[in-house]
Amino acid sequence: MLTSNTIPPKLGADTIVRKRILDRINNLPSHCKVVVLQAPAGYGKTTVMRQYFQQLKDQQENIAWLTLSETDNDLTPYLRSLSRLVSRGLDDTFEVPEHCESPFHWLQDVIAKVPKPFYVFLDEFEVLNEPGVIEFINRGFKLVPADCKTIISCRGMPDFSLSRMLLSGEAVVFKQEDLCFQEDEAQCFVDNRLTDDTQQDVKTAFISATQRWPAAMQLGFLAFGDSNVNADNIPKLLLNDPLVSDYVVQNVLSTLPVEHSDFLLTSCCLNKFDVRMCNAVIGIENSQEILQEILAKGVFLQPIDYQRQWYSYHKLFAELLRRELQLSRPGYYQQVCKKAAEWCADNSYDEEAIEYAFAADEIDFACLILEKHLASLLFDARINAITRWIHKLENVDLMRHPNIIFVGCWANILNADISNAEQKLALLDEMPSEQRAELPLIDAYDITKLSFYLMKDDIPAFNQAIDKVVNNKRSDHPFSLLGFANLNTFKFLLNGKVAKADKWIKSQFMLRKNKSNLISEVYFDFMLSLIYVSQGQLELALKELNSTEATFIDDIARLGFHKALVAPIRAMVLYEQNDIDNALSILEGQITHLRQYKTLDLVALTYITLSRCYATKKDFKRAVSLLEEAERCGYNEGWSRLVVIALWEQVRLATLSNNLVHAEQLLFSLMQDESLNSINLVNLIPADLEHADITKYRLNIALNQSEPSAAQLLADIDLAILDSRHYRVLKLKVLLVSKLHSENSQVKAEGLLKDLLQQFVPLGFMRSFIDEGPVIFSYIQNIAKQGGECAIMAKQVLASVGDQFLLPSATTVIDINKEAKTSVIPLIEPLTQRELEIISLLVNGESNRSIADNLFVSEGTIKWHLGNIYGKLGVKKRTQAMVRVNELKLI
Repeated sequence: MLTSNTIPPKLGADTIVRKRILDRINNLPSHCKVVVLQAPAGYGKTTVMRQYFQQLKDQQENIAWLTLSETDNDLTPYLRSLSRLVSRGLDDTFEVPEHCESPFHWLQDVIAKVPKPFYVFLDEFEVLNEPGVIEFINRGFKLVPADCKTIISCRGMPDFSLSRMLLSGEAVVFKQEDLCFQEDEAQCFVDNRLTDDTQQDVKTAFISATQRWPAAMQLGFLAFGDSNVNADNIPKLLLNDPLVSDYVVQNVLSTLPVEHSDFLLTSCCLNKFDVRMCNAVIGIENSQEILQEILAKGVFLQPIDYQRQWYSYHKLFAELLRRELQLSRPGYYQQVCKKAAEWCADNSYDEEAIEYAFAADEIDFACLILEKHLASLLFDARINAITRWIHKLENVDLMRHPNIIFVGCWANILNADISNAEQKLALLDEMPSEQRAELPLIDAYDITKLSFYLMKDDIPAFNQAIDKVVNNKRSDHPFSLLGFANLNTFKFLLNGKVAKADKWIKSQFMLRKNKSNLISEVYFDFMLSLIYVSQGQLELALKELNSTEATFIDDIARLGFHKALVAPIRAMVLYEQNDIDNALSILEGQITHLRQYKTLDLVALTYITLSRCYATKKDFKRAVSLLEEAERCGYNEGWSRLVVIALWEQVRLATLSNNLVHAEQLLFSLMQDESLNSINLVNLIPADLEHADITKYRLNIALNQSEPSAAQLLADIDLAILDSRHYRVLKLKVLLVSKLHSENSQVKAEGLLKDLLQQFVPLGFMRSFIDEGPVIFSYIQNIAKQGGECAIMAKQVLASVGDQFLLPSATTVIDINKEAKTSVIPLIEPLTQRELEIISLLVNGESNRSIADNLFVSEGTIKWHLGNIYGKLGVKKRTQAMVRVNELKLI
């Protein structure tokens, strides 16, 4: 009879297949003969082994399984277990003598007789502690050939030496980070147990709370039972259910010496710790020895640095220990945190000191440390940490610490938390000017206020305040100097004064050598890259962006707005260089991140660049949907400027797709809406996003209208040259080529285009030529045939294009919008007289509130009527309704 310890445990029907780690095991080099799965209890070591066992069994390999027990610590019983193991399913029986004097001769005999390859699975290896048995195994590994493989599971690192085998690749160790569920495995686990697709928030919260620890996930679902589970109460259920906490007590604490369990219950209060901290906070002197012993036992403790000096517990395990501590020693957690705060403050671990002070409910101590390090925390971009700490303070605490209010306001602005920033600015405004003058930086209040205007996209307020503030600056601190340099540059760029922006920022160039102000330095380099793009120096712009990332590679990862600054500008440059795939790869998935930080101009640039990339791929449906999404985003965020930018870009796309009827309809709706048409379309992004005139010029030229005249275009070009806006110069001159062509001045048109090719193609400009359509493209094809330097430049443009990037021909109309049809679709149902009155006011650009006042009804009634009107017109939004009204000639 086979004993149960040679039979592997059964796999449950809902067991998650651990494909990734199994693939790693399967792909190990052929000379690897020892695989160790080493992790604390609950990481699924046995499950992985069992799945690998089953895989080999299905492949009809020679396999054997042994679940070790305490009795195997005696060598003879162990050898007998081993003999049963290797004899299973074989004709020969490897009997062990009653008193085995030469176990190694016996092992060599076994190795010689077993069929190869042969796989041995040893589960629960941590129970072995007898030196004789350990030595036998250690020496045995040196005897077995590479085609006899051993797979071991162990809570702690096995006592035998693996160093030489690890170096030679004959052994490999998979640790707890390897054994945690991967994201897809964790998702599959919760999907099998929560089949309702609407509970994705619960699933996400559950995975986050358990950190993909298999045992915690399994026990968590057992703990929930029939509880009413939602995303908010998952951590509470996991930490408070006795099933989970009993697992920790029964499987960990109860198996340890009292000294070790006491150490766990005390040190669990610490997020991370080293020997010095443990000795000081816990009040012992042998932390080093205890840590090493606990590590060897495989408890949920892990080193967090390469030097193995700092340690932390698995997050959920630490929380469960803290729960046990609160039950057994009420109030002790706060005492430990207070000591930890004092120790961290004394040893210059300032952020940790603040965290522990809050945990100990020592608010005054936390504020004292926070105020002491406000400037350094702000300059080092510890924005999220600052926000988190200040969120814990009541207003009464804040009023005692105005410096903290200032820093909190600045942090809210950088995190685009407009509401909280406004509240803190109101508190600062209420202070006497003398008290504000005591802020850590004398100009900080003004810089914060200006930054707030920009974040709100209140450009008139920004322009009104900026000159006064810059002229009255009072501090030579790097924060103030760089802050004002950035804000003044921003002002010049917003108003299209690139030459002034360039002169100003270069006069402040030495400021960015001071590395104490990370945020302002990143913005400084960002502004410089924008100036380079506006000046037509694409490679310099990319170089500046690369330099920014290289300079701040360690720190910049902490800045949430880093991607919002760098990615859209880089992608825009790559698009212009016709590197479409790389531009797409940079921007895909960025929109949500950018909207989180509410940087309007960069949100606009991201949507527009993505839309243009998809248009080059002839995915016009996606291109249009992105612009409509940008329009909705503008309405939702209260960004009227983004709405206008998105609408103008839709006009551009319709024009370049030769859908001129639809372009005219869009332009009509935009011009009719006074609330949008009155917006001053300032934009710090260069090219034809700067002003709507380029888009309007393009459409008018395509429609063979008299405006713009060649003289008007030349006048605009001269102004752009004065402002060093060479990107805009290129755009306007390409339009001038089209205008000259429409006036039958082909020789002038071709001559001008030759000059542009020679000037701008060496600088990397491609799309500004390609995007303007078949007229420009036909000229380029003709120039390429003529020879000379111009021909070389023309051929470069042609070579960069490829068929997939060609825009539609002049005779092709691309239906880029499903609402744009060649024939007018009649109304689904006639409009009522009241609905016609509302439509009339809508077309005149009246807001919902204004329409309600005119008709003496509530705004809610108007919204209800508009819903009916949109339904009858077959549209979804205001601008589409205005286009349909024009089509149907209802007004």
